[in-house]
Amino acid sequence: MKQIYQFDEQNPPVLNENMLREKQEQKTQRLQTALLAAAGILIQICVLFFSFLWIDSNPAITLIGICYVLVCAAGSGIFAVVSVRKEGLMI
Repeated sequence: MKQIYQFDEQNPPVLNENMLREKQEQKTQRLQTALLAAAGILIQICVLFFSFLWIDSNPAITLIGICYVLVCAAGSGIFAVVSVRKEGLMI
């Protein structure tokens, strides 16, 4: 195994339980955020699909569904841009 630290020349990096717990919490939070985003996208796809099912019988519901999806997508995009600018890209 290749050593990445030369312990003869410098001290190893400081690492404690709190730092490890914080890293694990960040990973968990990223996973939860990704799952929440995926769920939101799936819900929007379902709303769009069901609104198109109503196109023949009630075009007003179709228009409302499409507008709802567009407004939600725009809001999510704005939220994502503000989030990335504020906290940086968390990948």
